[in-house]
Amino acid sequence: MKHLFLALVVLLSGVVLAACTHQDTTTDVQETTQTIVNEAESELDQINDEDIELESVNNSGQMGEATIRGTEAGQTEVVLTLQGGTFTQPQPAHIHEGDCPGVGKIAYTLNPVQNGFSNTILDIDPDELEDKQLAINIHESTANIDNYTACGELDD
Repeated sequence: MKHLFLALVVLLSGVVLAACTHQDTTTDVQETTQTIVNEAESELDQINDEDIELESVNNSGQMGEATIRGTEAGQTEVVLTLQGGTFTQPQPAHIHEGDCPGVGKIAYTLNPVQNGFSNTILDIDPDELEDKQLAINIHESTANIDNYTACGELDD
């Protein structure tokens, strides 16, 4: 009877161990699958990024790049990276209607450029920027708002 009980315990232990190992394997497969999905989404997001060259205007010496991408929340992120020129004050930045350098009215206000960088989340779907003639415009400062330093057109 003792041997039968011992055999039953060993058998039951093997079943529990197999179940635990199966659970760990299932968890590992789920985690690996999620990692692959996350990496694919990240790569797709990068493919969907729109990079816009910001060219120097008015002999400012300032130029750079704007990156526009959709967020998971359905918003639009606009990242501005600029170099050149000697700008110590925050620089207002906007998405304007029209073309560079003679842009029209402001369509969207971006966070000011400080130390060559700005990051803004707009509460709009990135598709709202398509099929419109728009340009990103950087201003010298609030005091010199009419003096543009860099500009770049969004592609249609």
